[in-house]
Amino acid sequence: MIEFIVIILIVGLAGIISNQYSALRRLDRMQRSLDELNVRLQEMKDNEHRR
Repeated sequence: MIEFIVIILIVGLAGIISNQYSALRRLDRMQRSLDELNVRLQEMKDNEHRR
C-alpha cells in the first residue's frame, strides 16, 4: 500500500514539474516576442524623430 502511495506521489510531482517547465517555456517565448516588439517600436520612434 505504501509503495502505491509513493508511486502516486512521484507521478504527481513529475506532472507538476512538467507543467511548470511548460509554463516557463511559454513565458520565455512571450518575453522574447515582447522584446522584439519593443525593439521595433523603439526603431519606429527613432525614425519619427529623425524626420
